[in-house]
Amino acid sequence: MRRTAYLLVPILALGCVAMAADAPADQPPTTAPYTPLNKVLAYHDGRSKGKRSIGGSGQMIEFTMPDGYTTLVSVSVLCARYGSTEAPDADAALTILDEGHTTTLFTLTIPGRAFVRGAERWVTMKFPNPPRVTDKFWVCVDFHSEQTSGVYVCYDTNTGGRYSMVGSPTVEPKPVDFKGDWMIQAMVSRK
Repeated sequence: MRRTAYLLVPILALGCVAMAADAPADQPPTTAPYTPLNKVLAYHDGRSKGKRSIGGSGQMIEFTMPDGYTTLVSVSVLCARYGSTEAPDADAALTILDEGHTTTLFTLTIPGRAFVRGAERWVTMKFPNPPRVTDKFWVCVDFHSEQTSGVYVCYDTNTGGRYSMVGSPTVEPKPVDFKGDWMIQAMVSRK
Protein backbone atom coordinates (compact mmCIF):
# COMPACT_ATOMS: atom_id res chain seq x y z
CA MET A 1 0.00 0.00 0.00
CA ARG A 2 1.46 3.34 -1.05
CA ARG A 3 1.69 5.88 1.73
CA THR A 4 1.19 9.53 0.83
CA ALA A 5 2.53 12.24 3.10
CA TYR A 6 0.50 15.36 3.71
CA LEU A 7 1.83 18.57 5.08
CA LEU A 8 -0.97 20.45 6.76
CA VAL A 9 -0.29 24.11 6.15
CA PRO A 10 -1.90 26.48 8.66
CA ILE A 11 -4.65 28.56 7.14
CA LEU A 12 -5.04 32.18 8.11
CA ALA A 13 -8.57 33.55 8.39
CA LEU A 14 -8.12 36.31 5.83
CA GLY A 15 -11.62 36.11 4.43
CA CYS A 16 -13.05 34.80 1.22
CA VAL A 17 -11.92 35.63 -2.30
CA ALA A 18 -13.97 35.48 -5.45
CA MET A 19 -11.52 33.82 -7.83
CA ALA A 20 -7.90 34.91 -7.51
CA ALA A 21 -6.15 36.70 -4.68
CA ASP A 22 -2.51 37.32 -3.91
CA ALA A 23 -0.85 36.44 -0.64
CA PRO A 24 2.82 37.20 0.09
CA ALA A 25 5.16 34.26 -0.51
CA ASP A 26 5.83 33.91 3.23
CA GLN A 27 2.13 33.59 4.14
CA PRO A 28 0.00 30.60 3.19
CA PRO A 29 -3.01 31.44 1.02
CA THR A 30 -6.62 30.90 1.96
CA THR A 31 -10.02 31.02 0.33
CA ALA A 32 -12.09 30.38 3.41
CA PRO A 33 -11.77 30.79 7.15
CA TYR A 34 -10.23 27.77 8.84
CA THR A 35 -12.74 25.16 9.89
CA PRO A 36 -12.46 21.44 10.61
CA LEU A 37 -14.28 20.96 7.29
CA ASN A 38 -11.30 22.26 5.27
CA LYS A 39 -7.83 20.78 4.82
CA VAL A 40 -4.87 21.87 2.71
CA LEU A 41 -2.95 19.23 0.74
CA ALA A 42 0.65 20.21 -0.01
CA TYR A 43 4.19 18.83 -0.31
CA HIS A 44 6.19 21.85 0.82
CA ASP A 45 7.39 23.61 3.94
CA GLY A 46 6.53 27.09 2.66
CA ARG A 47 10.05 27.91 1.45
CA SER A 48 10.87 27.81 -2.24
CA LYS A 49 14.04 26.02 -3.34
CA GLY A 50 13.77 27.27 -6.94
CA LYS A 51 11.35 28.08 -9.73
CA ARG A 52 10.70 26.99 -13.29
CA SER A 53 8.67 28.11 -16.27
CA ILE A 54 7.45 25.44 -18.66
CA GLY A 55 7.00 26.41 -22.31
CA GLY A 56 4.56 24.40 -24.41
CA SER A 57 3.28 22.45 -21.43
CA GLY A 58 2.30 22.88 -17.78
CA GLN A 59 3.00 21.97 -14.19
CA MET A 60 1.25 18.87 -12.80
CA ILE A 61 1.00 17.58 -9.23
CA GLU A 62 -0.81 14.54 -7.78
CA PHE A 63 -2.87 14.53 -4.60
CA THR A 64 -4.75 11.83 -2.71
CA MET A 65 -8.07 12.84 -1.19
CA PRO A 66 -8.03 12.15 2.58
CA ASP A 67 -10.74 9.93 4.07
CA GLY A 68 -13.99 11.81 4.57
CA TYR A 69 -13.12 14.65 2.17
CA THR A 70 -15.01 14.88 -1.11
CA THR A 71 -14.78 18.36 -2.62
CA LEU A 72 -11.98 20.42 -4.15
CA VAL A 73 -12.49 24.03 -3.00
CA SER A 74 -9.47 25.82 -4.48
CA VAL A 75 -5.94 25.53 -5.82
CA SER A 76 -3.11 27.88 -4.82
CA VAL A 77 0.20 28.35 -6.64
CA LEU A 78 3.36 30.13 -5.47
CA CYS A 79 4.40 31.89 -8.65
CA ALA A 80 5.53 35.07 -10.40
CA ARG A 81 4.83 36.38 -13.89
CA TYR A 82 7.75 37.51 -16.06
CA GLY A 83 7.91 39.52 -19.26
CA SER A 84 6.22 42.83 -20.09
CA THR A 85 4.77 44.98 -17.32
CA GLU A 86 1.31 44.70 -18.89
CA ALA A 87 -0.49 41.43 -18.15
CA PRO A 88 -0.84 39.14 -21.18
CA ASP A 89 -4.13 38.62 -22.98
CA ALA A 90 -3.64 34.85 -22.73
CA ASP A 91 -5.52 33.05 -19.98
CA ALA A 92 -4.08 30.26 -17.84
CA ALA A 93 -5.84 26.90 -17.70
CA LEU A 94 -6.34 25.00 -14.44
CA THR A 95 -7.33 21.40 -15.16
CA ILE A 96 -8.19 18.62 -12.73
CA LEU A 97 -7.35 15.19 -14.13
CA ASP A 98 -8.09 11.66 -12.94
CA GLU A 99 -5.46 9.38 -11.37
CA GLY A 100 -4.25 8.16 -14.77
CA HIS A 101 -4.13 11.78 -16.00
CA THR A 102 -6.15 10.74 -19.04
CA THR A 103 -9.61 12.13 -18.22
CA THR A 104 -10.39 15.78 -17.55
CA LEU A 105 -12.65 16.09 -14.51
CA PHE A 106 -12.89 19.89 -14.40
CA THR A 107 -11.36 22.95 -16.09
CA LEU A 108 -11.15 26.54 -14.90
CA THR A 109 -9.89 29.48 -16.99
CA ILE A 110 -7.89 32.10 -15.07
CA PRO A 111 -7.24 35.55 -16.59
CA GLY A 112 -3.56 36.34 -17.15
CA ARG A 113 -3.94 39.52 -15.05
CA ALA A 114 -4.41 37.32 -11.93
CA PHE A 115 -0.67 36.59 -11.97
CA VAL A 116 1.53 39.45 -10.76
CA ARG A 117 4.89 40.36 -12.27
CA GLY A 118 7.85 40.51 -9.89
CA ALA A 119 8.31 38.69 -6.58
CA GLU A 120 6.67 35.31 -6.02
CA ARG A 121 3.21 35.45 -4.47
CA TRP A 122 0.53 32.90 -3.68
CA VAL A 123 -2.32 33.06 -6.18
CA THR A 124 -5.50 31.24 -5.20
CA MET A 125 -7.98 29.97 -7.78
CA LYS A 126 -11.35 29.19 -6.25
CA PHE A 127 -13.87 26.99 -8.01
CA PRO A 128 -17.27 28.72 -8.42
CA ASN A 129 -18.92 25.28 -8.15
CA PRO A 130 -16.45 23.11 -6.22
CA PRO A 131 -16.10 19.75 -7.98
CA ARG A 132 -16.15 16.37 -6.32
CA VAL A 133 -12.96 14.45 -7.02
CA THR A 134 -11.77 10.86 -7.01
CA ASP A 135 -9.41 9.35 -4.44
CA LYS A 136 -6.34 10.41 -6.44
CA PHE A 137 -6.29 13.33 -8.81
CA TRP A 138 -3.86 15.55 -10.68
CA VAL A 139 -3.83 19.34 -10.71
CA CYS A 140 -2.43 20.78 -13.94
CA VAL A 141 -1.74 24.48 -14.48
CA ASP A 142 -0.81 25.64 -17.98
CA PHE A 143 0.29 29.29 -18.17
CA HIS A 144 1.06 29.15 -21.92
CA SER A 145 4.57 30.36 -21.06
CA GLU A 146 7.06 31.39 -23.71
CA GLN A 147 10.68 32.55 -23.63
CA THR A 148 9.77 36.24 -23.28
CA SER A 149 6.63 35.99 -21.14
CA GLY A 150 4.99 33.52 -18.81
CA VAL A 151 4.85 32.43 -15.19
CA TYR A 152 7.52 30.90 -12.97
CA VAL A 153 6.18 28.31 -10.51
CA CYS A 154 8.19 27.67 -7.34
CA TYR A 155 9.16 24.21 -6.13
CA ASP A 156 10.38 22.59 -2.92
CA THR A 157 12.75 19.62 -2.69
CA ASN A 158 11.46 18.07 0.58
CA THR A 159 9.72 15.17 -1.17
CA GLY A 160 12.16 14.63 -4.05
CA GLY A 161 9.73 15.24 -6.91
CA ARG A 162 7.67 12.08 -6.36
CA TYR A 163 4.34 13.86 -6.93
CA SER A 164 5.13 16.31 -9.74
CA MET A 165 5.37 16.11 -13.51
CA VAL A 166 5.62 18.38 -16.52
CA GLY A 167 2.68 17.97 -18.90
CA SER A 168 -0.85 18.99 -19.70
CA PRO A 169 -4.09 17.41 -20.88
CA THR A 170 -2.68 17.54 -24.43
CA VAL A 171 1.04 16.95 -23.70
CA GLU A 172 2.31 13.57 -22.44
CA PRO A 173 3.50 13.98 -18.81
CA LYS A 174 7.19 13.57 -18.00
CA PRO A 175 9.00 13.49 -14.64
CA VAL A 176 10.46 16.76 -13.37
CA ASP A 177 14.25 17.11 -13.69
CA PHE A 178 14.93 19.09 -10.49
CA LYS A 179 14.07 16.53 -7.76
CA GLY A 180 11.34 18.71 -6.30
CA ASP A 181 7.58 19.14 -6.17
CA TRP A 182 5.69 22.17 -7.39
CA MET A 183 4.47 24.58 -4.73
CA ILE A 184 0.90 24.00 -5.78
CA GLN A 185 -1.57 23.10 -3.04
CA ALA A 186 -5.22 22.10 -2.93
CA MET A 187 -7.83 23.00 -0.36
CA VAL A 188 -10.37 20.21 0.08
CA SER A 189 -13.55 20.06 2.10
CA ARG A 190 -15.83 17.52 3.75
CA LYS A 191 -18.85 19.32 2.27
